Amino acid sequence: VLTVMTENKRKDQKKQVLEVIDKMLNAVFAKQWPAYEECCSADMTSFEPEGRGAFIEGLGFHKYYFTIPAEAADFINHTRSSTNVRFTGNGSVAIVTYVLLYQKLDSTAVPITIKTEETRILEKNEAGAWKLVHFHRSVPQ
Repeated sequence: VLTVMTENKRKDQKKQVLEVIDKMLNAVFAKQWPAYEECCSADMTSFEPEGRGAFIEGLGFHKYYFTIPAEAADFINHTRSSTNVRFTGNGSVAIVTYVLLYQKLDSTAVPITIKTEETRILEKNEAGAWKLVHFHRSVPQ
C-alpha cells in the first residue's frame, strides 16, 4: 500500500534533500572531503565525465580529486538552476535534476562559465539522513 505524502511533508523533505545537495556542492568547490563524504553513501555510484564512460563505484575515485591542488574556492561561484525534485519509494528516494553553472577564472584570468547537467539520487537511510547513492553528470557539447 502506497502512502501519499502530505504537501507539508513533501516540502520539508524537498528542503532537506536540497540542503544535502547544496552541502555536497559547497564541499566539492571548497575541496572539503569530510563534508562531501558525509553527504554520500560509501557505496555511491556514478557516471561522470572524469570517469570516461566507466561506471564508478564507491568514493575512492572521487576522493582523489579532493587531494590534488586546484584553484581557490574563493574564485569559484556556482549556481544551481532548473532544479526538480521527485520522490518515489514511499518518499524514501529522491531524484534531483538540475543544471549547474559555475564561474571561474581561466588560466589567463578571464572569467568563464561552465555548465553541467546533473541527476542525483538520494536515499533516506535508517537513521533518517538523506545520502547520495548515485549521480550522473554530463557536460553538454
